[in-house]
Amino acid sequence: MTPNARWRLPHRPGLDGVRALAVLGVLLYHGGVDWLPGGFLGVDVFFVLSGFLITSLLLREHEVTGRVNLPDFWFRRACRLLPALVPVVIFVAGYAVTLAPDVVRDRLRGDLFATVGYVANWRFVIADTSYFEQYAAPTPLLHAWSLAIEEQFYLLWPLVLLLLLRRGGGARGTRRLTSLIAGGALASALTMALIYRPGFDPSRVYYGTDTRAQALLVGAAGAVIAVRGGLWAAEPEHRMARWSATMGLTGLVGLAVLGVAARDSAPWLYRGGFVLGALAALALVAGTVGAPGSALSRILAGAPLRIVGVASYGIYLWHWPVYVVLTPDRTDLSGPALLMLRLGITALLASVSYVLVEAPIRRWQPSTPGAPWTRVVRQRALVAGLALGGLIVVATSDGLRPLPAGPEVRAAPATPLPATASQPRPSPGTTPPNATTPLKVFLLGDSVAYGLHTDAPPEPGLNITASGVTLLGCNQFPGNIAMGDHVVPLQANCSDWPRQWMESLAAVRPDVAVMMPGNGELFDHIHDGRRVGFQTPEYEQHLTQWLTRTTEALAVTGARVAVTDLPCYAKADTGFDQTASVINDRARQEWLNGVIAKFVAQHPEVTRLELRSIVCPTGHYQEVVGGVRIYKDGVHWTPEGARFVWSWLAGQARAISG
Repeated sequence: MTPNARWRLPHRPGLDGVRALAVLGVLLYHGGVDWLPGGFLGVDVFFVLSGFLITSLLLREHEVTGRVNLPDFWFRRACRLLPALVPVVIFVAGYAVTLAPDVVRDRLRGDLFATVGYVANWRFVIADTSYFEQYAAPTPLLHAWSLAIEEQFYLLWPLVLLLLLRRGGGARGTRRLTSLIAGGALASALTMALIYRPGFDPSRVYYGTDTRAQALLVGAAGAVIAVRGGLWAAEPEHRMARWSATMGLTGLVGLAVLGVAARDSAPWLYRGGFVLGALAALALVAGTVGAPGSALSRILAGAPLRIVGVASYGIYLWHWPVYVVLTPDRTDLSGPALLMLRLGITALLASVSYVLVEAPIRRWQPSTPGAPWTRVVRQRALVAGLALGGLIVVATSDGLRPLPAGPEVRAAPATPLPATASQPRPSPGTTPPNATTPLKVFLLGDSVAYGLHTDAPPEPGLNITASGVTLLGCNQFPGNIAMGDHVVPLQANCSDWPRQWMESLAAVRPDVAVMMPGNGELFDHIHDGRRVGFQTPEYEQHLTQWLTRTTEALAVTGARVAVTDLPCYAKADTGFDQTASVINDRARQEWLNGVIAKFVAQHPEVTRLELRSIVCPTGHYQEVVGGVRIYKDGVHWTPEGARFVWSWLAGQARAISG
């Protein structure tokens, strides 16, 4: 008998069913199933379950031995979590080499190291990676934020619990311990409520260990009552079992209601809603533990749910990378057919991982003196870590970048189009006339403009100093974007964008200021609390007012002002949102460009720059124009594409400046 068998918890097979429900909720939520918008709460069920089980184990060990063997605890957690993660990391590294768009690949090295180091949640916070972002191609490791929070909990919570246990035992000690842990959960929930800003992207509070610890601590508080109240007894007392059965059923109903009613952008969710979800999850978990013979526990312990639950960790690890790789564009599938393919491949990979990796590691019991952290174990862990780090570096290096894809439209001209009177168009790489005179150009726009003023500014030979202010993830056009019945939350810093760009404009005092409307303007918007539909007279009125305000503000410093029209787009359809069909809609693009043309015709002080005719001269999206690869992901410029645009834009700016 292994030493920890003395304090091992009795097996409750119904908990595997709880795990199954949690992971299925997440899979369906990420699969875009309309009737389960709150499926993301499955992660909170995992948090509660982890807090409950880990705290129960620690308390039992402390009761039996008077101490907690922290090295052994951390070793067992590492064996449970790390081996199954390694194949996923290798899979994602392979994706980086072969299929990942440049915009994703550029950040994958940091994502991979953050995932292996279990700090992915803070990596995403610092990098402003939105969990709810509707535009960017998703990283295949976005789901690693929750793994990071759990690992951080496993590392720190035993230390905190041991400090709390010094306050004594008995009924009074139990009440004090439960109150302290519950107070921590309340503090976490209050932190979430205070940081959260309605209408803005809630990713900071969604990712944060400080704001999501509430669910883990709710589970931990429940564990104190369960261990010291007898819920973990091999045969719980009859009255307690009956009460537990009722509690479990109540928790299940509560989670079902939240799963159907909760939406990830709902303000009430961040102001106590997550606490409600955690309490419902605790009721289900504690009810399953305290009433192992109840009808609900027997259903949860049934073979279908139990099998899914046993493999739930691997299923969660694999599902998101599989979803990211199997897109509608790559599979020519959508809707239920695509979801079934994703679920099937996820189940296959998770099953292989469980049989070949997870189960053998679980059965292994180190018996060498000094176990578990023997010299051999430490050496092998070091070698494995170095090998994995080397793989990440190599897979995300520039030397292994895949060759650029060929043109989407093969009718792209082989030579630059001839110049016209209104649109002088130098060949890419040539120097416009009067390039010896310095010129300051200010660009105002979204990430497409950012690619011109920051990522790939004009070459020195153009003698142009480019500047601009872009808040990535924010749209110039005021109001939240609306898609279907979903309102896209704004990032917290978006409201500060006008002040920032006006201050920058005043400091730079450019010769030419260029406004670059983007694809965010192609969607319905919320104005004054009402939804305004795209291509309606009211929407056109709002657009015209916005163009007027912005161009007038750009002209305040004396700059000559221009507005570009929209280029063509071919955003990849990831299957996670509805944006691709809207952004790629040629009719929408041309309608918006028509509004811009009408506005410029009524404002002779503003010049229209026909960017669309330069980067998609046939009127349709082309990845390659004039032998130059323009787009890296159907929306954003490649470095050579940015140079191509600047070779035209520089001449336009000089013509405008006089």
